[in-house]
Amino acid sequence: MNKKTATILLGLVLVLGAVYQNKEVKNTDGGPNNTTITLNDGWTQLDNLDSYTVKEIPTFRVNQNYKGKSKAKYYSLAERQNAYLTWCLDPRISPDGNFGIFYTNRDFFIKHYIDKENKLSKNIDNRYSIVLKNINTNEETILISDLLETSYLTTSWWIDNDRFIYMMATSDDNLEPKYVVCDTKGNKTKLDIPKDFIYTLSTVENYLLTVNPSHDKSRLYSIDEANNLVLLKEISSYETIETGEISKKENKVLLGVSDGKRLKLKIVDLKTGKEKMVDNPIKDRNTKLSTPTIGKYYFKDDNIVYTCNSDNNDKGKYYFVYNEEK
Repeated sequence: MNKKTATILLGLVLVLGAVYQNKEVKNTDGGPNNTTITLNDGWTQLDNLDSYTVKEIPTFRVNQNYKGKSKAKYYSLAERQNAYLTWCLDPRISPDGNFGIFYTNRDFFIKHYIDKENKLSKNIDNRYSIVLKNINTNEETILISDLLETSYLTTSWWIDNDRFIYMMATSDDNLEPKYVVCDTKGNKTKLDIPKDFIYTLSTVENYLLTVNPSHDKSRLYSIDEANNLVLLKEISSYETIETGEISKKENKVLLGVSDGKRLKLKIVDLKTGKEKMVDNPIKDRNTKLSTPTIGKYYFKDDNIVYTCNSDNNDKGKYYFVYNEEK
C-alpha cells in the first residue's frame, strides 16, 4: 500500500468514526427538511411505529332506541327543549369481552321527558347514569344512577373481568376526583386515596400511578380483591414529574421528569427497586427548535418509546426507541 492510499483510508476511517460517535440521523418522519438530529446513547430514531403492534381499543354498540323512541327523535326533543342528550360516552369493554360499560344522560332525559309532561328539568344534562351492557345478550342494565350535578364523570378503566373504576368530581369538592370500584352487580367501594395523591398519571388493570400536587413524588398503588388500596412504591424526584407509565409485564414504571429545559426519563425497576435516569433522546438539532420539554415516554410491545412533535406541528412526529442494554 502506497502512502497516498494509506492517507485516504485513514481519512475515511476518521470520518466514519466521527459520524458513528455523533449518531447523526437524518429526519425521515415527515418533519422539517434537512433536520439532523444527534441522539443520546441508547436511543434509535424510527421513521414511524409501524413495526410495533398498535392495539386497537375494542368498542361496542349501544341500544339506539328506548321505550319506542328512536335516537333521532330524542335528539330532536333535546334540541327543542334546549337540552343536550348524551347517548353514550366513554365506552369500555371488559378484558374478556363479555361486558361493556358507558355513561349517559339518556335515561334521565327520558325519565324527565315522561314524568314532567314534555318539560325537561333544567339540570337534565347534569344527571348521568352508568350502564352495563352484556355483549353476549345485548342486555343493558343501569348500575349507577342519579349522579346529580356531577361536573366530571368517566368510566375510567376495568380492573379485571368483574370490576371497573369510575371517577367523578363535583364543584362542591373543588373538582377533586373521587375513585370508586364497582362490580358487574352494582356493588360500590370508594377508594381511600390520600388527598395528596389523587391525580393519576397512568392505570393498568389493578395498578394505579398517582402524583402529588407538587409533582415531586409519585405513588404506585394496587387494588386487591377486597377493593383495598395497597401502596407498592413511592418514588421521589428532584425534578418535576410530568408523565408516567406502568408495565406490569416488565415490572417497571416510567416517569417523564423535567428540569424546565428537557423531558428526561426515570426508569424504576419494581423487582429490584433500582432507579435509572436516562437523558432525552434528542441531544442536538441543527435548526432553531423549541427545547424538547414536551413529549411522552411509554411502553409499546414491551419497548420503551419516546414521541414528540416536530418543530412545525403539521409536519409529523419524531419517534425513538430505547435499548436498555446499550
